[in-house]
Amino acid sequence: MSLIKTLRSWGNMMIPAAANTPEMQKKFDICNGCDTRDGIWCSKAKGGCGCIIVLKTKTTSKCPKDKW
Repeated sequence: MSLIKTLRSWGNMMIPAAANTPEMQKKFDICNGCDTRDGIWCSKAKGGCGCIIVLKTKTTSKCPKDKW
């Protein structure tokens, strides 16, 4: 993920959960059931991107598994 996308995702963490979009929630729900999930991480060792899931779902980045 680029530095700009990383900074934007951290900025998005300041947005209250109630302000999350349905798209963000859908991405998060997909990630929660994914086999690459390892705690809060999308595990690189399992074929994921290595990002913190809650941050990744708040970006325009794509899922490395093409799930969203």
